[in-house]
Amino acid sequence: MHLRMKEVGDGEINDPEVFWYVENKDLDYISGLIKEFIKIKNLDINKTAVLIASNLKNLDTSKFQNLNVFYEPRHFVEDLFLLSKCDTILATKSSFSSYASFIRNIPLFFFYRNVDNFTNLIKQNKPNFNLWRME
Repeated sequence: MHLRMKEVGDGEINDPEVFWYVENKDLDYISGLIKEFIKIKNLDINKTAVLIASNLKNLDTSKFQNLNVFYEPRHFVEDLFLLSKCDTILATKSSFSSYASFIRNIPLFFFYRNVDNFTNLIKQNKPNFNLWRME
């Protein structure tokens, strides 16, 4: 998972559809989206690892209760490499997430503000970006 956290100096992007930036107030909702993904994909929540790549140095991982979350502040190159090794990327809308997906042709699903938009794409197996599905 890639969480691009809003920082001082970031422009205002108030996209009604997807998260471009995430703030601490959004983490509970994002945690719920991850749990929905796990449920829809029929994965075992206890055997699913969630790697978090983020520009935030002190991420409150307690917001991700009942998830096997792996997070530590890393250099962005390490995060890019680790994301590219994942089976699926769930992320804020960014070129960083897209490039990590592109490296190994990994399905990428953006975090939607509307849970139905997010879950419908997953149920239809229509990632936002996947090299072989580009149209």
